[in-house]
Amino acid sequence: MSVTFSYGSLSIGLRNPELGNTAKMGWGRIQRENRGGDLNIFRDPQWPKYHIQELEFRLLKAVDKQALLNFVKQTLGQIITYVDYESRTWLVIITNPFLNFTQEFRGDSDNYKVRIECECVLAP
Repeated sequence: MSVTFSYGSLSIGLRNPELGNTAKMGWGRIQRENRGGDLNIFRDPQWPKYHIQELEFRLLKAVDKQALLNFVKQTLGQIITYVDYESRTWLVIITNPFLNFTQEFRGDSDNYKVRIECECVLAP
């Protein structure tokens, strides 16, 4: 268990996410073409930038599944602390609270997969 999500006294530890997880960065901008056909792009420095991490966890046990569902339910919309597998601390908000668990192998009740999306409020 090397990945931890925590909020106040609530805490949940999960195994490492799968390799190939994605980190998206984005920012708001306006992109328009004027009458002469020139492309104008504008971005105000005050507009927010965002950083989204998508994490996929496999081989979760039924106990981990239930604990994760309870944690997300209790921390819905709150800024939580995420300590990743490199011991970096992030402040995040889980943006997909309706977690979709799937079973990887038929008949094995302790083999769940889930994808979590987190928007970083404060990156390390």
